[in-house]
Amino acid sequence: MHIPRILTRTWLAALMAAPTMVTGLSTAHASPSGLNNIPTADVAPNGVPVVQLYTTLAEGSSSHATLGVKYGAAPRLEIGVDGGIGERYSPAFQAKLQIPLSPGLPTLALGVANLSTNRARDGDPAWYVVASTKGRLRGHAGHIFQANNPAFFVGADYAASQSLTLRADWIQNNDRQDSTASLGLMQSLGPRWVFEGWASLPSQSGAKTAYTIKLNYVLGP
Repeated sequence: MHIPRILTRTWLAALMAAPTMVTGLSTAHASPSGLNNIPTADVAPNGVPVVQLYTTLAEGSSSHATLGVKYGAAPRLEIGVDGGIGERYSPAFQAKLQIPLSPGLPTLALGVANLSTNRARDGDPAWYVVASTKGRLRGHAGHIFQANNPAFFVGADYAASQSLTLRADWIQNNDRQDSTASLGLMQSLGPRWVFEGWASLPSQSGAKTAYTIKLNYVLGP
């Protein structure tokens, strides 16, 4: 597949960001394509690996860098793995299957994240279903099925230009007792580099705003 000099809307959709540790996938590692803190029905293009490096910063909380890779293993199928740099925890895996519906209807996806070999430390797998509309302004809604931490989520993204996408989402967490809203953007930095950044605003009393920065590198042919 040829990579355009400026990333098109299709590529931007494929590079949507990962859930972070402040979301309903609260213990989750392994980053499915998504907005800021929610997954979407987007998947990485077939045969294209994407390397991701990101960290989340919040007052009073320690932070560390996470390195991940997601890959279009087949048409409409994405797989991936994440691991903390310098952190002693098991790698975690994710997979997502995109299910196209009839023309004019949203795209559906079924997925799982946080598949870790150390469930006692990293938590249970997070299964989810999500639907995404099409167009320059898209909407997303879905549900996470995770033991002791189910969550409903919604979000939207707007392609402000060929290289800039604005994003917002909201997700329940802490077994639906709290929630986290976020605002962010994704900016193409050239034919292979994409920057993402967002602020997460938790509803919990006393919780601090968390800031996530992320860099993607497309290794496609």
